[in-house]
Amino acid sequence: MPVEREGCLPCPATPRRFRPEPGSDPRMAGSTARDEFEQVAVEAAHEVMGPLSAVDAALGLLGTAIDPADEVGTAAVGLARRQLRLARLQVARLGRLRAELEEPARERVDLVELARELVGDLEATVLVEHETTVTASGPVPAEVDADQIRGLLLNLLSNAAKYSPAGRTVVVQVDDHGDRVELRVRDQGHGVVPEDVDRIFERYERGGDRPEVSGLGLGLPLARDTARAHGGGLELEPARDDGGSTFLLTLPRAD
Repeated sequence: MPVEREGCLPCPATPRRFRPEPGSDPRMAGSTARDEFEQVAVEAAHEVMGPLSAVDAALGLLGTAIDPADEVGTAAVGLARRQLRLARLQVARLGRLRAELEEPARERVDLVELARELVGDLEATVLVEHETTVTASGPVPAEVDADQIRGLLLNLLSNAAKYSPAGRTVVVQVDDHGDRVELRVRDQGHGVVPEDVDRIFERYERGGDRPEVSGLGLGLPLARDTARAHGGGLELEPARDDGGSTFLLTLPRAD
């Protein structure tokens, strides 16, 4: 039977052929177990995409039925569709765990506007316990796949929220350096110890001993793949004196 949690999509039951030992973790298993785990994830993702598409279609119909003068209703449907789009992005990426990342569908995007919209959409969910600000001196254009960059930034913001105590601030800083643009996500959490700096970008690896924080160690490796597919990079900057972590996303600037 599917397992349902409040605020989460139903999780398909684990297929019979994947039988991890009691208490085992797929991150620590051998290559065979990891292959089986990834196959399960891919199949589950494909199963979930159908219902997500149906919900998106229903929201589209609902949007056409709302009076354009109803600003609250229109805004609510718009927010729901953007949240659903983020969910579909994450599920779609899981569906391609064993395949190459799709070629970015590039378009001219203002990264500042993209970041502010995403932060606004996450204020009531992922970032509910963290004041989050976006700082920039002006628009910062880049030729990127907007949905892929949203998914990447969603991962960085989710990590910042998960690894920071409630009430701490998260800052997104976007800078234009002429030939490239830089986007930093800075938190006030526990930071990453030096020996984990490279390891956190490997699949099924996580930094520190934080069993209370959920995750499989896939987000950062997939985020780095996305950055590199755009001709950029993703790295963890050296630790600051005040603690916390700063992830730096670098992308080519739009002409």
